[in-house]
Amino acid sequence: MIKMVVALSKLVDVPVDTLVEAFGKHLFGVLISKYPSLAHGKANTLDMLESIDGAVHTEVRKLYPNAELPEFSTQRISSNELTMVYRSKRPFSRLALGLILGCADHFGEAVDVTHTSKDQDSIYLTEFTIRKLS
Repeated sequence: MIKMVVALSKLVDVPVDTLVEAFGKHLFGVLISKYPSLAHGKANTLDMLESIDGAVHTEVRKLYPNAELPEFSTQRISSNELTMVYRSKRPFSRLALGLILGCADHFGEAVDVTHTSKDQDSIYLTEFTIRKLS
């Protein structure tokens, strides 16, 4: 997948990170339209993001038992702010960023997302801070 995105980046002269982030936004919309029950009971972006590792990935594992999914841990800072840590063997934190932004689009909310990568050996680790603006 990475080779295909790099090739596309060269072809369309758009940075790889921009393409991967855009795909993540699109992917969230596709997933939620195919599996709307994933958002049931979630009132907003932060509620949805808190459920990713537990509820959403549990459902994904039912469909794809051998899937190697990233891990997400969250901590609610306030009613409008959440930290989320992405941990994976794959360098897809930009995909995660796109999914976060796609989630906010789904709920019609404006968010400010900052992120810091703290990669360790063969583990990719990114801490996101998501703050609702609306």
